[in-house]
Amino acid sequence: MSVRQGLLTLPEDGDLLRIPGFLPEGADAAFTRRVLHEWPLSRVELAEFPDLPGSPRRIVKSQRTVTSVEGAFYRFTKGIPDRERGMIRLPERLGEGGAEDTGWLILSFEDGEAEDWKGLDENSIRTRVREIVRAVNRAFGDSAPVFTDWSAPEKPAEDLEADLPVLRQGGLDPEAETSVRRWIGKEAAACWDAPVGLLHGDLKADNLIRQGERTVVLDWQRPARGPLPLEEELSLLLENREPEKSRPFHTLACLYLSHWYARAYRTCLPWPFVLNQAVRYASAGVKKSL
Repeated sequence: MSVRQGLLTLPEDGDLLRIPGFLPEGADAAFTRRVLHEWPLSRVELAEFPDLPGSPRRIVKSQRTVTSVEGAFYRFTKGIPDRERGMIRLPERLGEGGAEDTGWLILSFEDGEAEDWKGLDENSIRTRVREIVRAVNRAFGDSAPVFTDWSAPEKPAEDLEADLPVLRQGGLDPEAETSVRRWIGKEAAACWDAPVGLLHGDLKADNLIRQGERTVVLDWQRPARGPLPLEEELSLLLENREPEKSRPFHTLACLYLSHWYARAYRTCLPWPFVLNQAVRYASAGVKKSL
């Protein structure tokens, strides 16, 4: 994988074919590829093997390992029996590879109906998110690897302090910085009155595929440990549904997303868009709108 003109590019075909599990047994090296989705840390493709009728297709996901725990997460969850996951499924991890500071996963292609939250009001989205959060915590418990540990109020305070130099560089105004410091030092404590557990961190409709009574949950790049209601606010933000600003978890959700972008900017994605997003979410957490 390489970075060229600000875009991540996949490994060469030969690199993919060397990853265990990618090429079905007996398949010819020829295959077709189709891009489904691209984002700064991931690129998703379908691969199809024309010489094997009915052969499985694969989702090819690649990401910078420095900013993603997805590989570690799939290695952890692979050992959990299916019966213990209840309504939750993950794509099957078929293989994994890496070179230098990059890594990629080969995951099974999951057919089914993508969820659509467009017709849902805020309370309905919250109810659906709570249902998934309960299932995730029953299935994966306290031992799953996470991108961010905000299990106690001093942990986000430490992370955000490390982010502030980058946010200032991006143009975060002094008043907003003062408000962030004041909020995390005082008002934030109320968020940890709620139970703490495992959060997906990017839970939105296009990361959920319905298969009958079960739900396939995709894109585990940034799971976190933190107050469980934080997941609801993150989902509403990611679905462009802004709750009342008086909600303490709305501020925490904005600062969580700001931290994700700021860390990505510091570690592997020094692009203006990533920095702008970090500043945008930090400002939104203490101001009136995104």
